[in-house]
Amino acid sequence: MTSFRDLWQALHRCPLAAAATALSLTLLIHFPGRAAGEAPPAPAGPDARPAPSPVQPDQAYADVVKALARLSWLEYEHAQFERAAAQYESAFQGIFSDLKQNKPVQDKGLKLYQNVITNLAKADLDQSIDLSRTPVYDQNPQRPVPGEDAIANESDKANYRRYQSQYATAKSTIDWLKQQYEDEMKRARWVIFDFAREPKKRPE
Repeated sequence: MTSFRDLWQALHRCPLAAAATALSLTLLIHFPGRAAGEAPPAPAGPDARPAPSPVQPDQAYADVVKALARLSWLEYEHAQFERAAAQYESAFQGIFSDLKQNKPVQDKGLKLYQNVITNLAKADLDQSIDLSRTPVYDQNPQRPVPGEDAIANESDKANYRRYQSQYATAKSTIDWLKQQYEDEMKRARWVIFDFAREPKKRPE
């Protein structure tokens, strides 16, 4: 027999299925009649009228269902984002270390996670970002940065300054995106909490 833990782990690997399952359970628990699309029983007898069409969920219920789906999806995507951001940070630190040791720069990992973060920002938050910008370096390529004294090669020193400019700008953007995820999840939770705190507004 499949345990609840096995079922939940399987659903966790597929966030859309998990969201759909959560919504179905909510329907069944709070609105069993509406979940099944049932209509009120029609009166019997000669004066009976045709049964009305299935009752549609009211706006409050529709909002909370949407919020549950949004929250489930955002929690999963936020975890993906956090992992990509950590790998992006690690890739930058590897580049800085290579430049200080006069080693060839390997930036494949940097570009990979840069693309992952950019795609997540667009898909989840509808935000178009550019993590490749180097505004400080573009404005003044000769401006010294902390740590460059350890680099003897002038070409490597220039690359170090450029990557440091990119890192500072990208980090600011990523921190902003983290807050955007938190705000979106907070908004969804408030819809759910408000619905739970006001049972009098729920349909009988």
